[in-house]
Amino acid sequence: MEEKLAFVFDTNFIVQNQNLSEVIKKLDKKYIPYVTQVSIEERKAQQCAVKKTAYEKALKLRKEIKSLLTLKSNNDLETELIKRKEFIQHCYESLFNNHIIGYETSSELFDRILTRAYNKIPPFNDNDKASDKGFKDTLMWLSIIEFFKNNGEDEIVFLTNDKCFTEKSDALNKEFEEYTKKKIKIMENSMFGTLLENRKSTESTPKKEIPNIEKIREQLRDTLDSICWTTEYNYYGDEEYYRGFLTSIQFDEIYIKSIMDNLENVIQDHIFSDKIKVSVFLDNDNRIYNDRKIDITIIEKLNKLYKETSSNFPEHLSALIKTVTEKLNENYEEVDIITDTEVPF
Repeated sequence: MEEKLAFVFDTNFIVQNQNLSEVIKKLDKKYIPYVTQVSIEERKAQQCAVKKTAYEKALKLRKEIKSLLTLKSNNDLETELIKRKEFIQHCYESLFNNHIIGYETSSELFDRILTRAYNKIPPFNDNDKASDKGFKDTLMWLSIIEFFKNNGEDEIVFLTNDKCFTEKSDALNKEFEEYTKKKIKIMENSMFGTLLENRKSTESTPKKEIPNIEKIREQLRDTLDSICWTTEYNYYGDEEYYRGFLTSIQFDEIYIKSIMDNLENVIQDHIFSDKIKVSVFLDNDNRIYNDRKIDITIIEKLNKLYKETSSNFPEHLSALIKTVTEKLNENYEEVDIITDTEVPF
């Protein structure tokens, strides 16, 4: 059996491929995906900057229309930014589990980075006239070589479009091999498709036969219908159907996976409740509105389906998450308010 390779990517790869769940599905058999905490922190900063800009625009708009109506903030900006960062971190942890490459914040590490800056050691530019730009890239590089020195796979692929990596790949490859006794390939983001094609060409194992999961499919459909729609009776005893909720931001598969992973906690927190509002388990960032209460048993059924699929048909778990995402997005309704860009990636 062919050994798997580690797959690490720079922040610019995340920006170009924001649906990371799809990326990971494509990597499934040959590569083990990793993300650096440096990239996560950079994405937090980028998305918080977008949120701050939107907030400042809203404040300006409030001043301009104060004679017509009053706009009230739900939370102060700093509180919202803290919540945002926590949510982004949670989503990455949910997707990558223990495959997040962290970094130290010691003075020793800072001294190492300064030394590399003074001596123009890549990823710092070794041109005498170059600036000292490269702190983030160097922090990422040092975190990668420190991690793989005693952890992970023996061969690593690192995708990035930063020239400080790609143009100095020979020196960096040599440093990595000398320090870790392992091999790394530094490649541009555009090579992602080629890597996948190479993987497919080397696969000879026939696909597993898809099991008969009609019962699960039917249970999932009924459960999702119960979440998306509620039935009430009018004065004459006739049934009337209403949407169980509306969402101002479409769901993505990463968001839904984090929700599904947390269902057990929601159930335990409301163990003695007969009903809960949809937003209690489905809303992490104020996207849900006009939601109604549903039976707690519906959440229990969804959690059971998720666990059974994880245990019995793990190869089809992503398909289940995709189905849940598509169904819940039927309750998407665009509203004329300032919102975040789709997050977290």
